[in-house]
Amino acid sequence: MRASVIIPFFEMNDSVKLTLEALSAQTFPNNEFEMIFVDNSPVPNPEFFARQDHLVLLHEPKPGQFAARNLGCSKARGDVLLFTDADCIPDKYWVERMVQAVEAGADRVGGVIKLITRSTTPGVVERFELATTFDQARSINYRGHVATANMGISKKILSVVGSFNETCLSGGDLEWSMRFNRLGFSTTLVDSAVVYHPTRGTLRALMRHRIRLAGNVICQEGPKNRLLWILKLASFRRGVAQKLWADKSVSLLDYVAISAIGIFLHVWMSGWSVLFSFGVPPPRK
Repeated sequence: MRASVIIPFFEMNDSVKLTLEALSAQTFPNNEFEMIFVDNSPVPNPEFFARQDHLVLLHEPKPGQFAARNLGCSKARGDVLLFTDADCIPDKYWVERMVQAVEAGADRVGGVIKLITRSTTPGVVERFELATTFDQARSINYRGHVATANMGISKKILSVVGSFNETCLSGGDLEWSMRFNRLGFSTTLVDSAVVYHPTRGTLRALMRHRIRLAGNVICQEGPKNRLLWILKLASFRRGVAQKLWADKSVSLLDYVAISAIGIFLHVWMSGWSVLFSFGVPPPRK
């Protein structure tokens, strides 16, 4: 088996169907890769999936997408491990191009994540997402980080770096990236390997997402590391602002609105991180 694609999901049945359909239509031979869907719901629903020869359905009751990813990795038969999310739609060439890059010798590969707007005339919230979210090239260049929405590694690399941190309900891919980088491994961007991800359409959805990201603080061991993480999170970063100014299609009004949303969410996430660091349990969803 050349590859295993690992997808955790939690009560996302409609979007999971789209992900499954896209993976079932890949150019990569079906007999050379498997699709491992890991149900992270408290009670599994196996009737949701139609049987396919290269489909594996697992259940991980422990809360957290990274606990689910770890289970998928432990059961994977492929030499190459590919990761995406249950709300992503991989391009039909995705598996083929990711596997080729890993088999060519890359320590880790990150593909492109293209956002799909929910309307032909996106509002300011969706424009905020388009301007700030899932810039894999920037993440690789500036932080050495790849989101597990579009990531590939060899099973050998995983054995060296170790499993994902299961205390992380969100952001465990960033914590894993930090360990990966400390070991001196490098990351390759594969801009021809694309998955599509829908934008969040409301400010409330953005706020819920930032609360989940704030839960990353519990991944940091000890009060000192948690304090350092909060200080780093609260620090002002110019990257998004610089990117917006460089985009000539963004009007001044859009810039002001997008920046206001960004500042609000920054403060919102930092505040929740403080609460979580004092023992308030972060949400799963």
